[in-house]
Amino acid sequence: GATNDQLLGVMRQALQGHLYIRVNGDARAQISEGKPLSVAVVRDAEDRQYMLAFSSAGAVRDSVQLEADPSGTSAVAQPVTSVLQQVVSGDFAGLIVDNASAPHRVVFPTELLQKTLEQADVDMTVKSILAAPREQDSVVRVGEALATKRMWVAVNDGSGGGPVGIAEAQTTDGRRFLQLFSHPLEVIALGRGDRPLPFAPEQLAKVLTSHTDIAGVIVDSAGPSIVVERDALTPVLVLAVDLGD
Repeated sequence: GATNDQLLGVMRQALQGHLYIRVNGDARAQISEGKPLSVAVVRDAEDRQYMLAFSSAGAVRDSVQLEADPSGTSAVAQPVTSVLQQVVSGDFAGLIVDNASAPHRVVFPTELLQKTLEQADVDMTVKSILAAPREQDSVVRVGEALATKRMWVAVNDGSGGGPVGIAEAQTTDGRRFLQLFSHPLEVIALGRGDRPLPFAPEQLAKVLTSHTDIAGVIVDSAGPSIVVERDALTPVLVLAVDLGD
């Protein structure tokens, strides 16, 4: 009974880290031997196959306890993009997250996972920095990543009566910050009806050099977010110099 927005919200949060998968047999042995993981699956009434994934070790335990014979089962945490790629490249109708938590489990159809992967940075560079505990160099690392990774911007077409253009944020002291997003789902999560558009590092460099009053960028304002001020965006600004701007 989940709404489409709720489904996309869970997908957005799943992209921020790792997922656990259940493996039939010893996961470590299979990995060390270079074998494909024998992942746990379930089948529906139409004999469609779904891969299982879990948000925590506790969710794995709850699932295993449903089995008549839980022996010979192990679990391993993997980057979420790796999990989604296994589903998309395999003979699966989709992915079920936390199957033992029904009715609160979620089912992602393969078509949604495919589209999500196509729009994501396979390395999840920016998301990984934002999801991890903040370090002294977190802002610097995001600034460096923005010089190499495609991001997204939120565009308002003015149909709601607001101004047309790329979304910005303004502080109480009047400083302007461009809003950037690591994935289109981050734009959708704000619920403003904005349209996500891809934004290359060169485009960001051009905007920053053309609008010197922009103080920096805010990344993933739906959270976890980070503010990167202009002085940490030197790797991006260098691109504008290389382009002859």
